[in-house]
Amino acid sequence: MSKLFKITKLAAVENPDFPTPDKKDYVFGKENEGVSLPTDYYVIGTLLKPITKGESIEMLRINRNGVSCPGMFMTSLVKEFDGKMVETANSKYIVEEVTVEDEAIEKAKQNVN
Repeated sequence: MSKLFKITKLAAVENPDFPTPDKKDYVFGKENEGVSLPTDYYVIGTLLKPITKGESIEMLRINRNGVSCPGMFMTSLVKEFDGKMVETANSKYIVEEVTVEDEAIEKAKQNVN
């Protein structure tokens, strides 16, 4: 069984290639040309290759922001990676290994609140 990872955008980098929009201005599921992802955006899925400096992160996504949403997720080129924190040309991310149970618990919490 493949490992699942959650990748969450924490912030924009200084002088990004593309600006980070407010979440309210970003249209999920559509092409948002000329901008990066909004902060707090997250995806869960399987990495297609190890995270490597100088390459994009490539993920087979199963979930986007708590909603089942199969598809591909890719970042701009990775500049730094310490095993947990990633900095790309546009964004700062945290990468966490998760289990199906973790995601089910998180979804249940969201339904209660």
